[in-house]
Amino acid sequence: KFGLFQRDICQNTAYRYRGALLRYQVFLGDNPPSLSATYEYLGGLRKGTFDPSTLRVYAVALSGYHQWRNEKLIFPVKVPHKEAKLVSAEAVEKILSLAAANPRDERILRLMTDAGMRREETVNATVGSIEDGWLRFVGKRNNERRIPIARRLAELLAVFVVGKSSETSLVGVGEKGVYGLVKRYAAA
Repeated sequence: KFGLFQRDICQNTAYRYRGALLRYQVFLGDNPPSLSATYEYLGGLRKGTFDPSTLRVYAVALSGYHQWRNEKLIFPVKVPHKEAKLVSAEAVEKILSLAAANPRDERILRLMTDAGMRREETVNATVGSIEDGWLRFVGKRNNERRIPIARRLAELLAVFVVGKSSETSLVGVGEKGVYGLVKRYAAA
């Protein structure tokens, strides 16, 4: 567990790797881990209904585990390239108009649509992230990003930040809350 969270990967990826290792531990039962057991386990997953991208997560997690044991696991997984699903501008505008009645919901959605922030970035954004009309935050692969704040988002943030400390979250919910909010507005 300690090694997973010290690596240069995001926390969600570390949790996925940890889950894969825990499931492998259940598969092993009382048997000791070995390369042959890992190949048997991954082969069984490949024959099952596992999505290739999920299988790759398991293979990478177990490869890291065997690397830690000074063993080399080679288990290639081909993941077909998927095109990103685009949401039409009309659908985004409709969702934002539905959220206009709730300033917090609109603020969350506009951080994602107007500033292009990912879910984790949105959740981690604080009042201190706002600097002279710009949002500054750490994005994917620990890259610092600086994004100009769109007019409507600036209006929402100006009302929200009054009297708040720089450590105050801009959204006040976790990743599951943001996921549920987006899903709820998309369904509406």
